[in-house]
Amino acid sequence: MKLYRISTREYLMADFFYTSEVDGVLVVAVAEPNPMETLFDKEAADELTRIMQAFRPERVVVDFGYIHWCPTTAIFALLAIPKYLAPTGRMKLCGVSDAAHVACRFLNLDSTTLDIAESRTEALAAFQDHETLVTA
Repeated sequence: MKLYRISTREYLMADFFYTSEVDGVLVVAVAEPNPMETLFDKEAADELTRIMQAFRPERVVVDFGYIHWCPTTAIFALLAIPKYLAPTGRMKLCGVSDAAHVACRFLNLDSTTLDIAESRTEALAAFQDHETLVTA
């Protein structure tokens, strides 16, 4: 179990994910797994929910880089994230496996609900591009 600092006094325990901040964007990424941790299960979904509740981010990138199998538990966890964001918060998803991307397309989530980027770099750049458009 890892310990993450939320503020000067608060910490968050996490096993499945690690968090970082890049240019004001919270990045929640799957920690490098051992072979048995490539399944997104209920414990991982609960941990993702705890992270979102603790940080209440304005902008978040969720990186599924090590997830090879994406059951409905993962999809439901991702669909729940917006209710934990700041009021004007936005989420981008990246590192999605081909199988998970197919599932999202099949459910029509890749263009209507989930904003999926090819890479973490692309997801972070999209936030910067949006900021530039808003301030211009």
